[in-house]
Amino acid sequence: MTHKFSLLVLCALLVGACNSPSTDASQSSSDTTAVTAGTETTDNSADLSTFRHVDRKKARKFVIKDEEQPYYVENTLKLFWPVTLMGKTPTALHRALLDALPMSDNPKKYNTLDEAIAGMLNSNDALVAESSDVVSVKDVDKVPDNAGFMTHCTAYSQLTPMKAPDGKLLVMALHQEVYSGGAHGMYWTNYINYDMEQQRVLKITDLVADTTRLAPIITKALLEQENVSSIAELNDNGFYVEGNNVPMTKDFYIDEFNLHFVYSPYTIAPYARGEVDVTVPYYLFDQSDLATPYLNQLLEHYTR
Repeated sequence: MTHKFSLLVLCALLVGACNSPSTDASQSSSDTTAVTAGTETTDNSADLSTFRHVDRKKARKFVIKDEEQPYYVENTLKLFWPVTLMGKTPTALHRALLDALPMSDNPKKYNTLDEAIAGMLNSNDALVAESSDVVSVKDVDKVPDNAGFMTHCTAYSQLTPMKAPDGKLLVMALHQEVYSGGAHGMYWTNYINYDMEQQRVLKITDLVADTTRLAPIITKALLEQENVSSIAELNDNGFYVEGNNVPMTKDFYIDEFNLHFVYSPYTIAPYARGEVDVTVPYYLFDQSDLATPYLNQLLEHYTR
């Protein structure tokens, strides 16, 4: 039973680091840092935009019945939250970010940043309540330096704005990491692309007319990027791509000249390769007649 609970704690933390937001708008006294939470600062790189900077950490000590060594969990959040963009509240962007932020084991959707912060810091609450007969938990100031290698589990989430060069587009990057023992942890990055003028979150279908024809273009770009001429050569260089093309990924971001398709570790290459960022120049879409009117407008905007 106790070992089963240990595995459940690990699984719950992984779920808490992968999905969406959670509860409780109050700041817990057990948070070890609250550096600038609730303050607003101007970031000129995003053109008249105001961000709330949240820097919070929470450590918990789990004591499992019949096990001598305690189990520690540490959640860390570093969030740059866009309060306003060009003088307006970006409601659509807020909803997309709340949906992207990690969620605890409570499946409820949350509608404010404070609710999400509290839920991310207090993940595992439901699991602990259900297992009170075999585990006790208390919040601690920090994980002690002598915590065992296999008993210190961490979850780290960072939401930051990428370059918004002229007030047209803002790209938010949500980077997440989880370590729960073993040789290394796991990490991934999700992206949200926002048109500040039109106040909408962009989907790949806003840019590409026929997404079923994207895979060969991404494949061509990756082969050129890796300086190889075939999938077989690519795999000889450490990738593992099945079939004739690189699979699609939901994670992409936009800059002035390219679309970037990002693959998490283990998706098409081993952990040692890290995240694979496939850079697809816009001209490849022009040549294949796949650019939507919106993408053509972007091209005109950035080349004029």
